Amino acid sequence: LANMGGGGAFAKGGAIKAKLNNAPTAANSERAAKEAASKKARAENLKLRMEQSSMTGSDSATPKSGKSPNKGSGGFATLTAAEMEDQGDANAGMINVKRTLAEMDRWPGIVQGYTELGLYSCFVCLYVIVLLMQLDVGPSYAIDTMIRNNLLDQQEKLAAVSTHGDIFAYLLQSFEDGNFQGEESEPMGGVLGDMFADKWYNDDPIPADETGYLFGYNRLIGGVQIEQKRGHKGDCVGDSLYSVFYPLCYNDTFITADPPWLYYNETTGKDVYNLTDGTFLQQVEDSKFGDRTLLDDPTGDFYASVRESFQYNYTIEGYRVFLDLAKGTTFNLKKISQLRQMRWLDRQTREIIIKFTFYNGNFRRFAFAQVSFKFDQGGQFLRFDPESAAVQHLVRGGTSVLTASIKMEPYIVPEDFVRLFLEIAFMIWTFIYITNFARTLIIAAVTFKLGEHLNSWMVLDAGNYLCFVMYFVMRVNLMQYVVNNLVEVPTNSYQPVFQIAAEMTRTQLKVNFVNCLLCIFRFFKFYQFQPRLQIVNKTLAASTVNLYHFCVIFFVIFLGFSVIGNIMFGGQYRDFHTIPNAMQALFETLSSGNYDLGPQIGNSLLVYPDNAVMGIIFFVSWIFICAMVLLNVFVAILMDSYAAAQDEGKAQAKRVGLEMPQAVGDDIGKALGILTRSFDPRSWKYTEANLYHALSHLDKTMVDPEDKSFYFKKEKERLEEEKEKIEARLEELEILAEDPQEELYHPAWNQKSVTIAELARTLPRVSKAFRSDAPDEVTMEHVWQSQLLFAPEDDPYQEEDEERDVVTLRSKLTALIKENAALRNALAEPE
Repeated sequence: LANMGGGGAFAKGGAIKAKLNNAPTAANSERAAKEAASKKARAENLKLRMEQSSMTGSDSATPKSGKSPNKGSGGFATLTAAEMEDQGDANAGMINVKRTLAEMDRWPGIVQGYTELGLYSCFVCLYVIVLLMQLDVGPSYAIDTMIRNNLLDQQEKLAAVSTHGDIFAYLLQSFEDGNFQGEESEPMGGVLGDMFADKWYNDDPIPADETGYLFGYNRLIGGVQIEQKRGHKGDCVGDSLYSVFYPLCYNDTFITADPPWLYYNETTGKDVYNLTDGTFLQQVEDSKFGDRTLLDDPTGDFYASVRESFQYNYTIEGYRVFLDLAKGTTFNLKKISQLRQMRWLDRQTREIIIKFTFYNGNFRRFAFAQVSFKFDQGGQFLRFDPESAAVQHLVRGGTSVLTASIKMEPYIVPEDFVRLFLEIAFMIWTFIYITNFARTLIIAAVTFKLGEHLNSWMVLDAGNYLCFVMYFVMRVNLMQYVVNNLVEVPTNSYQPVFQIAAEMTRTQLKVNFVNCLLCIFRFFKFYQFQPRLQIVNKTLAASTVNLYHFCVIFFVIFLGFSVIGNIMFGGQYRDFHTIPNAMQALFETLSSGNYDLGPQIGNSLLVYPDNAVMGIIFFVSWIFICAMVLLNVFVAILMDSYAAAQDEGKAQAKRVGLEMPQAVGDDIGKALGILTRSFDPRSWKYTEANLYHALSHLDKTMVDPEDKSFYFKKEKERLEEEKEKIEARLEELEILAEDPQEELYHPAWNQKSVTIAELARTLPRVSKAFRSDAPDEVTMEHVWQSQLLFAPEDDPYQEEDEERDVVTLRSKLTALIKENAALRNALAEPE
């Protein structure tokens, strides 16, 4: 009841929904006097009927107006529809005291959880923004596409290279699908012709100051360097019966020579190499190859330009030839032709590397490119396949292309300084996180509570922060290196600065890759505060043991089939050439449905005829065991764990009076309601603290209408009730054993219900702000509407309420009414 000094409101079936034990204030009486006359008359009439009905305890009580009162079960008077309408929506809904208090206790943790999640999300977003600004992948992709498709033509010309002669043809001539176009004695240019072009498309000569432009916008730096790695040649290992037939063997150990020692040159004031050292000179002499009669002839200058290419160069740890851009197209193409005539590539060649760098002023960046041709001892050379999986590139022999973009002037335009500001802000933010993390561990170690913090989340945090530190160190080293090693252009030599910077950039990208994965995994740590978000966490936690045993079984079968595939088909099929290749090929059949594998390994033309049937058996058994059985077992484990996590969430929700766990939208709606309330000028004294104190006071002083002593009329019923209590307590202890911080609430909270009016009468007792000015119930409802939780209409304890001892309840109600009447009379007396 909202406007009466005593009495109570009764729900359907006579169930008591509120107990009034406080007297109304003078402000409430004044407000009631201003209401409509009809509403006041009905309220007074109802008050009189309730008092008479309670004091007489019989059905003969009749109000002075002569109207018959409404009767509930057991003679209790109930509210009519008109009377409920007079009280308004705020008074008709019953506030669930316990649940509202629990929600207010939970809300600070929810706010803190969303705050931490929001801050970490902003932190990761800033990290991603900094990475994107540093890498600027758009121009990098444009340059990479130009190199691979336009210059190298990796899909056709580069894919056709498979022998030593093909490499020279690829560099010198127009070479498509392995066929020469043009006369061999007159090179047509090939890839080098595009790099060192000296004519426009209309045969007009290109001026010297404009040479070296690749496709109009990318200018070559210095020239092109071609390196060769050579293996040792010698007698075959062991006393073989076939050593006479095959006397020499070639291994994969590269020919090397110790670099000359350094000494301090007083004239130049720098450390220089001693190129006159006898040991070094002897190693260089031993490393020479080729037709030494022609190469060492001091009178002949035909091969002078390639003489150094046939002896070891300690700076690159191999053999090299440099094609100088300033020497022009004809000179460089003839230089490659001479290497071809002198058979610079032979059986000892293990790898050929082509390196070059160019600058694009439109993007303000340098691009380093490297093309590698690897030769195997067995003569294997796999044609270039850019679409093949990364693990398949581990097969020995073949072609690979690598590109990288470098900014040698990282901070020169306004956008760069914006990036610098974000980088500094991100570093500061990161070190704040690291400092808090380290402080927490130190405090835990000092207080001997380090074991409480040693969990998977701590390890994940430590790994994430370590990657951030590595990223900062690498970034600073890269910036320091490129700034301190600026290249003066034009230059007539190969500059390794760009290659080193590219390697540093790739290493930094690898660290960032791992770090980004750790950042994604750390998000799960911040999902634990929200019941709906933590379902995935609980699913993974519940399935850990089962997944562990499943992985053991799956790995044994997976590895076994990989080994069988390598043994049976590795000699003829690239996908099974190595065990890692076989593992990837089999995994692709599970993840992407690559079922073309079956017909290929079952093809009698591809494998040995005897293995054709074995290939079919291998493929069918693999698909049945893993794709049909084990994968479904894996899904079943996750589904069971997910269902268990959902059931646990529903159980936790029921303990706080909810049917389902609260969703993110519910929290957002409540936060918006609180935020909107803060802009209401009437809300200055209706604070959360006052609401909490009022509800706590009601919760302690309110008499619970449930008297359990009258439930147990028989010993059997009492024992059954005790059994239920023990089982419920055991369930609570199990939950507390898993999480001591878990709050457990009694399901009878729906009976702890009050009205807005009673809450208003309680506020002056707990807050000084309301002692001089009575609370306004309309304002209270408007301000606290997002925080008050109302009891459901379908009270689950209604049936129990109907079984209570009516006499006892009536006596309690009569005492409350008399007490309130006495208080009301005392307040009405003049001072």
